[in-house]
Amino acid sequence: LNLDKRDVAASAVSCMVTANYRVLEKGDGIGEIKVKDLTLDDGLSAQYVGNITMESKSSPGSHSIRLKSGFADADFSGSETIASMVRDLQDISVKRHLPSLFPASAPPQTDSTGDYSLSLKMHDSRKVLPFIKPGLYIADSTNVQLKINGNGNWLATVNSPRLALGRNYIKGSDIRIDNEGDRLNAVLNNAEMRLAGSVLHKTLLTATARRDSVNVLLHCDGDGAGDPHGDLKISGSFSRDGNDSLSIAIEPRSSEFYSEG
Repeated sequence: LNLDKRDVAASAVSCMVTANYRVLEKGDGIGEIKVKDLTLDDGLSAQYVGNITMESKSSPGSHSIRLKSGFADADFSGSETIASMVRDLQDISVKRHLPSLFPASAPPQTDSTGDYSLSLKMHDSRKVLPFIKPGLYIADSTNVQLKINGNGNWLATVNSPRLALGRNYIKGSDIRIDNEGDRLNAVLNNAEMRLAGSVLHKTLLTATARRDSVNVLLHCDGDGAGDPHGDLKISGSFSRDGNDSLSIAIEPRSSEFYSEG
């Protein structure tokens, strides 16, 4: 499956899987997949993950999936499938507001969507995430919520004590992404973040996107004398030429940022 991206001699996944799917008289479907005694072995050590259960129900205009495990719980419900949700979300977010990121051959963007709800709650996932992405860490009790309605309005929130990839991290993060005001909006409020070797405290990152243009503001209050503080502003734009080649322009804006010591 190529799940383990680490530079190791060999890796292995062992478990027992049972699957059952039933079609009822009205055409509704009920399915269940059980993974028992999942163990991940990178050739150096074996990590016992435990059991995973996934249940699904499907009928015209109604689909649901429930995942329960020791490392994460997730619930999905929607008027269409979860694959349709991914396509609809792309249409009403990036494709709507940054269309030049997609080649001319890409399917046209649509505004109508299904109704969807997705929730994810993380538990201790330290035995699993390194097999998916080396250096990835998502803290226990991290919560993700996504809601999309049939009018194409959507809201996603992430609350996490700590998110990390390698040596870069953010602590105490509250993230909100939506498409209010006919634009793509993102707000990341963090107690502390480390990026490119610099540690920043009490940061607020805001970004908006509309008509192939992006504006980003990083505000940092700092945490005492000498701590980095101030504002950094960047604008960007995307376009395509006659050959359908993507062009990206980035422009620093008027900013004031201070770092002492």
